[in-house]
Amino acid sequence: KGDVAAFADRIARPQHEVLSVLRAAALAQGKGTPWTMVWRELAFAIGGGEVDLYDEIIGKMLQSPLAGYLMTDSENNDRVYRPRHERIREVLEREPLLLLTRQRTLRARRVAEPVATVHARIAAELASAADEAPQWYARKYAVVHAAKGNSLTDETIPRSFLKWEASGQVRSLLGLPIQS
Repeated sequence: KGDVAAFADRIARPQHEVLSVLRAAALAQGKGTPWTMVWRELAFAIGGGEVDLYDEIIGKMLQSPLAGYLMTDSENNDRVYRPRHERIREVLEREPLLLLTRQRTLRARRVAEPVATVHARIAAELASAADEAPQWYARKYAVVHAAKGNSLTDETIPRSFLKWEASGQVRSLLGLPIQS
């Protein structure tokens, strides 16, 4: 709790923006979220505001004591980040407001919305740029986020995105039989 507040004060950003970055790492699929473009998109989907500011927060966070809350791994030849401990992930997923000491604003409540709502927003954000080749994370996990958000629909995952989809799970996540 105090660590999030101290870091937010040090970088002169609201606590809910820092919480958005941490929650994005906790809700990432696979081995974690890559920093390259994706982490900021996940944080933006969670917290709203200005997408570019999240890159700055992530960069400063990785040079701060909060970096100790995260571990790194590798997926698809990218460094990815996720919470170091399961309890940290659980709090960020289910009770993120416990980490705020103040600033319980409308934006903070948005950050703390139910996990299914947040997954639906993440899926929509990841699939929104379907006209251009999305990052590997979006190709592999957008439909998984949509399924976790109970929003695996044409509205969340447009047909134009399906040509990029790489998880191979669309039919099974929709409960359809696998075709051979």
